[in-house]
Amino acid sequence: MVPYHGNICPKLRDILEKNKLKAATDCTTTFNGGDIAEVENIEGTKNVVNIARRTCTCRRWDLSGIPCKHAISTVYLKRHDPDDYVAACYLKKTYMSIYDNLIQPINNMDMWSRAEDSVIQPPQYSRQPGRPRTARIKAAYEKDKDDDIVIGKKKRALRCGSCKQIGHNSKTCQRHLPPKEKKRKADMKAQSTPKRARPGQAASTHQSSRPLQAGSAPSISRYVQRSNASTKKDGVTPRTSQRIRQISAKGAGK
Repeated sequence: MVPYHGNICPKLRDILEKNKLKAATDCTTTFNGGDIAEVENIEGTKNVVNIARRTCTCRRWDLSGIPCKHAISTVYLKRHDPDDYVAACYLKKTYMSIYDNLIQPINNMDMWSRAEDSVIQPPQYSRQPGRPRTARIKAAYEKDKDDDIVIGKKKRALRCGSCKQIGHNSKTCQRHLPPKEKKRKADMKAQSTPKRARPGQAASTHQSSRPLQAGSAPSISRYVQRSNASTKKDGVTPRTSQRIRQISAKGAGK
């Protein structure tokens, strides 16, 4: 802090510079002829600043001791320096005076003088009803809004190692899969188009539709099927069906 050049601490200097920028862009000041001024904001609202009492109706100057944008706009209209209106606790000389005193060394506890008063004892412990707690009750500043996550732990979003997108990891990444809409369209298109027959099925249908050549004898199985169908329709006896099979077998032998 000693090599720092400035009359205000560094962090407070940054806050003051931000308020100066807001005062130049957002505020319009009108004096009443004394130490009180009316400041109109860019939103249309108005605040009253009292330089003598160092107060503002927005109460930021009153609570923090750092001039707000309304106070800085009023100070600039008075042709004064805003650094002169910062609270004394934020000055560099105040900070240096705090650590100006030296810490004095002390002897060991065995060399301390004994006091004549009675020895201070710890308070008596009375066992409370119920099971004793294993975890302490955390303070309000140690908890988040949900009362589940400690503020000391950082919340990190998942980032995929494959597609580098936030919201999932590499195991649940679906960059190689088509979108849902395109997939539905593809399914509908597949349902609308007729299915192609297999090579074996196509050969069998082609063979059945081919006409018989002259002189070629039909297969026995076809004659058997036709004979069975004719026996069912015309009521032919089993002997005649057997005779037909013999004739068809002779024709196949030729």
